Amino acid sequence: MRRGTSKAFLALLAAACSSPVPAEFRLYAPLDRSQPPVVFVSSADLRAPIEASLERAGFAITQSAREASIFVAASVGGVRSSGTTCGPVRNVRYEVRQFGVVLAIGRARGPTGECPGNVFDEMSRKLAQGVLGESAAR
Repeated sequence: MRRGTSKAFLALLAAACSSPVPAEFRLYAPLDRSQPPVVFVSSADLRAPIEASLERAGFAITQSAREASIFVAASVGGVRSSGTTCGPVRNVRYEVRQFGVVLAIGRARGPTGECPGNVFDEMSRKLAQGVLGESAAR
């Protein structure tokens, strides 16, 4: 490969790795609707904005794992790009469990700042609308 071609390829590859990827969930089990969907978020990083996004999507949030019927284990990857106005672009993964059973796993990549339309808002909306259904949210 010529030197100019390899630089162009690397630039294209870097742009592809830092561009947003829409939220997508894979459903593994149905939601048990016998209890109200109260969510506990487990995250080593950025727990507060994730909880705020879930609340904006209509979920009840608790700070006590004992009071929760749904657990969201959120993983936030390293910074892919810091050039956005809504914070750094990062990979985000939600694992949604109920009574120890994995209900769904979702993935996305996008800005993780606190402005409207961040990746946490997108993931939370998608979780409320598609995976758990509108009736799961309050």
